[in-house]
Amino acid sequence: SSDLVLDAAARGEGVKKVLPSLQAAFRANAVAALLPGEAEHSLEIAEHYRLTTKQRRGLEGFLLKLPEFSTAENSKGTAEKSRGTIFVVSNAEKKSLGYSSLLIYSLVHAKQQVGALVFCRAAGKFENQSLLALDDLSSALSLTAAARFYQTKACDAGGLVNLDGLTGLFNHRYFQGTISNELVKSQRFGHAVSLLLIDVDHFKQINDKYGHPRGDVVLKELAHILKRTVRSYDVPARYGGEEFAVVLPHADATQAHEVAERTRKAVSEHSFPGRNSREKLKLTISIGVASCPQNAKTKTELIDRADQALYLAKSEGRNKVCLSLAHSSEPIRVGFCPATLKSAYYRDVLTGMEDVIREIKQIEISVHAPKKESDYDALAGIFQKFVKEKLDAVALCTQSPTALRDLAILHKAKIPVFFFNVSQPIKDSAIRSYVGYDQAEAGRTVGRYLARVLRGCGKIAVIEGLPEPTNRLRVAGFKKALSEFPEISIVTSESGEWITQKAQKVTTRILKEHKDLDAVFAVSDSMALGAVAAVKAQGLLGKIFVIGLDGTKEALASVQEGALTATLDTRPREMGRILLRTIVRGLMREEDVAPKINSPITIVTAENVEHAQSP
Repeated sequence: SSDLVLDAAARGEGVKKVLPSLQAAFRANAVAALLPGEAEHSLEIAEHYRLTTKQRRGLEGFLLKLPEFSTAENSKGTAEKSRGTIFVVSNAEKKSLGYSSLLIYSLVHAKQQVGALVFCRAAGKFENQSLLALDDLSSALSLTAAARFYQTKACDAGGLVNLDGLTGLFNHRYFQGTISNELVKSQRFGHAVSLLLIDVDHFKQINDKYGHPRGDVVLKELAHILKRTVRSYDVPARYGGEEFAVVLPHADATQAHEVAERTRKAVSEHSFPGRNSREKLKLTISIGVASCPQNAKTKTELIDRADQALYLAKSEGRNKVCLSLAHSSEPIRVGFCPATLKSAYYRDVLTGMEDVIREIKQIEISVHAPKKESDYDALAGIFQKFVKEKLDAVALCTQSPTALRDLAILHKAKIPVFFFNVSQPIKDSAIRSYVGYDQAEAGRTVGRYLARVLRGCGKIAVIEGLPEPTNRLRVAGFKKALSEFPEISIVTSESGEWITQKAQKVTTRILKEHKDLDAVFAVSDSMALGAVAAVKAQGLLGKIFVIGLDGTKEALASVQEGALTATLDTRPREMGRILLRTIVRGLMREEDVAPKINSPITIVTAENVEHAQSP
């Protein structure tokens, strides 16, 4: 029964909802909750369960005779150990009160009495064991009462000190003090405390479309939803602008996630007022969750980790709750094996992974790759190195037809494998996840873009890579898109073997053979930069379009300089971020990760290159 009461209080069910559980747990006929009244230092019956009107009046009269709750003889020997007192009611008082025994228990928070509970029994006397049981429950019950107490105190001050003037939530200053106090108690008593950071998705669009006064109305309604969905003793605050924060005492990451998800769902289902009574707005929120000591040990760390989780929620599509990926235990060690490190593309993927490491600070990366592109025979040796290093996971990119055979080395060592940027599904049930994009669609996207640039008419040369699935799918997608434009022709298609210098030589020869060439499509950025060098050397820069595919740092810089016309940005750095976050979720968070996760792609030209270059 005590566990039932603790669970109810921990879920944030207010005083009123906890009373039935308390009544059953302590075998009382009725129970009442005393909370701060209007008079200074006064307590009055605010909630009760199974009290008739007559019994309530009798109980109020009885309590008025008690200057304190620790004066009865029956409490001797228990007052030092408990804040409770057991009263045996005289026969005269029993007639007006209707009960033979009362148990009165004070609720104290931060050395301040914030309420009291009164248990009533019609026959018999309460046992001393009940006092000890209430001592075990007092922390959660006192927090529930304290929330009411401090809200009353804040309102008495007219909201000028602790409340935000617009939303009625606690303000940023009060939030900072609360989180500091709760972390001190968390460290002292060994319980968890969590933090939610909440941001309204696309709130600027609401202000721009409907005006700031209507935006303020939306924030007010959002505050009401927040008060309704968090637990009674949680501390919701306006963090600033359209961002909110909630401090959750006695809540680990799982409990905090439940509160956050309840809030997110309530907001997404709510209809906010538009320009008039008939128009309704729909909006969503993103929430980042961090917990102490699971994700952080200090206030600064906790806020940073919640903010990082919020950024993650927004970067993954918004209207989401994301838990902090940070962990306070030993770091996990991840092996990174791209097709080659000589490629700028894979170096950018690694940079994205390093971005996540700077956020989480609990990951180490061991990097091994074949010395040259598509050196499949080197994989077995690399996998054996990973096993010797006792890694927690391996991120792998390879086109090798023998990869499945070599993966047995990692599977035998029970090292989870996460594939990235491979062109075809991996038929291996032991693979945890795959992060990448549709290679054929990438080729089609370039083809459609180039057809628009050429206005449906022109001659194109294609610089291919090695005869591998990635190359084959990109070229096939490109040709399929151009098949809809009969006046565009591919005059030649030659291999640059994924190498910049090789592509430069091939393009130089093509330019001499095809004087009327309009465009060059290189299947990778490395080769596209080689093609640019050849076009520039022939004095044809600006006359012949050169398009790449990958979105490497070097290619984006070339687009900005006006050399490379465009590239299909597969966002390798973002792929690295998604990849490592997926690994962290699967290992640190022990979450079920999707078997396939798509990484975004977009055409980048001089018009949007600055945006693409931002971290």
